Parts: sequence; structure tokens; C-alpha cells
Amino acid sequence: MRMGNVYQIANGYMGYRGTLDEFGPDELVGITVAGIFDRVGDSWREPVNAPNGGYTKLALDGKEISALTTTIKKHTQSLNLENAVFERETSYETAGKTATVHSTRFLSADKPNLGVVKYSLTTDKAAKLTINTGIDCNIWDLNGKHLVDLKLEKKRRCIVSACCYQ
Repeated sequence: MRMGNVYQIANGYMGYRGTLDEFGPDELVGITVAGIFDRVGDSWREPVNAPNGGYTKLALDGKEISALTTTIKKHTQSLNLENAVFERETSYETAGKTATVHSTRFLSADKPNLGVVKYSLTTDKAAKLTINTGIDCNIWDLNGKHLVDLKLEKKRRCIVSACCYQ
């Protein structure tokens, strides 16, 4: 599950490391935009990671489940090289119930700034499910923070971010 570079997808405009939906900066999630580099202090210039628009957390009967904290019954990841689609399926076992997450993501070649995530969940028994999804602005960078004062705003029916370079 820690093979983000192996399962990375890109479309020439942006790239998305093949990390799991519930992962954050500690698991080295990376979304980059082509041609955006920055330097922090005396370090080398590096690609700047952008906010993660595919961040999704899940709770089953009020208890958060993830690959980091919950017993995994089965896990598979794949990258279809023909159409650049990343897929993952993970079955978790908790409190006598099994929950299975299936997630598919791709970055459009037709509309280069469009990334799509399809996320589904099934359980083997009745359960209360909570799905929290949105833009994670807690960004990992190798040599230090590049984007500071990051703010999200709602404009019309879209969420946009604004920030400054350090």
C-alpha cells in the first residue's frame, strides 16, 4: 500500500501519486501540476504539491476505518496502462462486520485540469456509514512548505483554493 510512485497517474498537466483515498501527508500523498517548482531555503527546487481533491475518510458505526488503523481482510491495487486508470479495493473487518471500499481514479486527457474519483462502499451487514470527502489542504512537501495561507472558498457551486508561495 506504500507504492505511490508505482501507481502514479498523470496526463501531462498534473500527476497524482497512487496512494489510498484516506491517506494524508504522512503517507506522502502528492498531486503535482506540470511546470510548478519552488525552493525552500537552501534546498533544491522541487515540484510543488497541490491540495488533494480526492481525500475521503470513512466511518463504520461511528468508528473511523482505514488501511492505517483497521484489520484488512483483502487488498488489491492496480494501474491499467491502457487507459491510465488507478483502482483499489480494500476489505476491512471491524466489530464483526466487513466493509469493502472500491475506488477508481483517472486524470482526463481531454480536459487536462479534470481529475475524477469514483468511490463506492459495501458492507456484509447493516451498518451506519459516514463518508467525509473533500479537499485536503494538509500538504506534504519534501523540503518544507511551499504553499502557505491556503484558503478554500465556494464560488458558485465550486470549491476553489487560493494561496501564496512562501
